[in-house]
Amino acid sequence: MRGLVVLAACAALTGCAHFFPPQTPCPDILSAEAWTDRMPGPEKPASPLIVSLRLDTDTLWMLTAITQEESPAVLQLDLQPGGAGYPGSAGFRSTQAGHPDSIEIVCAGKLRHTIRDVMIVS
Repeated sequence: MRGLVVLAACAALTGCAHFFPPQTPCPDILSAEAWTDRMPGPEKPASPLIVSLRLDTDTLWMLTAITQEESPAVLQLDLQPGGAGYPGSAGFRSTQAGHPDSIEIVCAGKLRHTIRDVMIVS
């Protein structure tokens, strides 16, 4: 019983911050590019799809795939806080995504940007 009282007191003092983490607002997307790398080279793996975003923020963000199928016509990527790289940028690389017709960038459940020109670099 004593432990329950202590737990309730601690929860009241923390303001329940552990139960409802703050939502990080999505940054504006300043530029977005996507290309399939088909450059020749020794021991070249399958042609990777590369997506690069420039963001209006000084924090780290990352892109993760929402679309689970191989070689989709429309690839959906989720922009989330965190990851590794450089503040103000986010990237994605996949050898499974093929060459989609377009790429949709989603953040906090909303469509934020669509890349319609996926270049082929050869």
